Amino acid sequence: MPNSIVEIKKKLDERIGEHVLVKAQAGRKRITTHHGILSKTYPAVFVIHLNDEQGTL
Repeated sequence: MPNSIVEIKKKLDERIGEHVLVKAQAGRKRITTHHGILSKTYPAVFVIHLNDEQGTL
């Protein structure tokens, strides 16, 4: 399991152009999920082009 942002970036660099699922905590008991394509990575920023569909769990 990655321990640092550098290790996470290395793993994401291998997946550029692939479909990804992003889950984010949106509140106390809410999680939002988004599907998209990973387009670029920077040292501490990951750019994902989201599809129009979105949902909450």
